[in-house]
Amino acid sequence: MPRFCCFLVVVVGCWLTTVSAAPVPGEQVLYQLDFDEHLGAEFAVDPYRHGAVLSKDNPHSGSYALESAGGGGPFQYFGQVDRLPLLAHRTYRLHVWARTADTPLAFVHVFYHVNGKMTNPPQGARLQIANSATWREHELIFTVGAGVAGGELRFRLAQAAPTAKVWFDDLTLALLPPGLRTDYRCASQRQVVTVRANVADYQATTPLEQMRLRVDFVAGQGGQVAATTT
Repeated sequence: MPRFCCFLVVVVGCWLTTVSAAPVPGEQVLYQLDFDEHLGAEFAVDPYRHGAVLSKDNPHSGSYALESAGGGGPFQYFGQVDRLPLLAHRTYRLHVWARTADTPLAFVHVFYHVNGKMTNPPQGARLQIANSATWREHELIFTVGAGVAGGELRFRLAQAAPTAKVWFDDLTLALLPPGLRTDYRCASQRQVVTVRANVADYQATTPLEQMRLRVDFVAGQGGQVAATTT
């Protein structure tokens, strides 16, 4: 049974749950966090600590990963208040490695700023972490809306039992080139690959009826297109 990769040419915003680690051509890395530069016992700034620590327990790379246990209720945020240089109408790629224990519900949030502070109610992009006992890549492509100038990063556990844990490492936020995103790559051993697109996240310059989504299924490593759907 052949293994397939899919290559997408899109004209709308798109999220893929299983992704390639390769950077997007022309992207500009704005923010990197591997936790090795934070050499204290605690990570984050109050009130966003919630028991999160820097752990040497099997990091993805380097010496440390960020670890947090559950038990903090539905809004158990932890993170740091570093400002992210987000721009309105631009598209970004958020990439992180994570692993979990005891199936917590975990997220990485990018909250938007307007007039120098977080919006009320909060608005932003959210990357959900799949449960996995081993390190797994996660990626989110998102487009910032009108009026946004800056943002901040938060990690979150939601309704997690005290025995639940999540580890994060090697986070990157990159600014993608302006214009349409193409070549969204993913790899899967399944025969069904689900792609979800949201037209609202693309600032349309052409009528919506002219927009198309094309998926090419590529067999193995040779790059030969096995099937195409539009």
